[in-house]
Amino acid sequence: MIKQYQLLLKTAEGEFLHPYSAYWLYSLLVKCVSPEFANQLHEPTFTPFTQYVTRTSNPNEVIWRINLFGENTITEISSLIDAWDQLQIERLQSPVTIIKKDAILFNNVDEMLLPRQEQKTFYTMQFGTPTTFKSEGEYALFPSSRLIVQSLLNKWNALYPELSMRDEDAVQMLNKGICIRNYKLHSTQYPLSGLKLPGFLGYVELQVRLSEPLHELWHLLYSISPYTGVGIKTALGMGAVMIKL
Repeated sequence: MIKQYQLLLKTAEGEFLHPYSAYWLYSLLVKCVSPEFANQLHEPTFTPFTQYVTRTSNPNEVIWRINLFGENTITEISSLIDAWDQLQIERLQSPVTIIKKDAILFNNVDEMLLPRQEQKTFYTMQFGTPTTFKSEGEYALFPSSRLIVQSLLNKWNALYPELSMRDEDAVQMLNKGICIRNYKLHSTQYPLSGLKLPGFLGYVELQVRLSEPLHELWHLLYSISPYTGVGIKTALGMGAVMIKL
């Protein structure tokens, strides 16, 4: 079960939010949830939500998207979001107004799947907020198809342990059958707790040549990527993914 919220936020004149403000909003969530749930978020496991901020054409407005995973998380955080009309963020003097609030609930994976185009072999993945992967102890300055696939598999396995995908042969075939054929990327940094994590923004075009069962698996991972994100720190505002048919 996944629930996605989309909130349109407006700041007072002279004050602004930006994609890096997602970390401030994460801190706000952690302060507002129950102590038991907050303790779960500090465990070194899969964080049961992702969230990120994107700009709009109005400099005083941003969109805040939050994806909640599982009934417990939905119950805990939905009660907060549903009650909020304003947000008091420590780094801003004036409250942030919630102008619009939308939500959609997916009870099962089938409801999230994109329509399948049988002959489709190219898939575009847009990285909407700074994105990076941790590989062999280093931050990746450039995505690879292997890192993208492994990240999506890890997030799927954490989200649906009863349907985990851990067949090494299948993973190898996915990696062999998916490659980056085109891209437009630039390096960037994401300020986080006094650090500046290196990453990238832009898009990649993935060419997919897989057997039908594996193509179905890839289609599933691709369909859920806007909710799970890719890479690290997706609960803190990084790794937002936008896709299209």
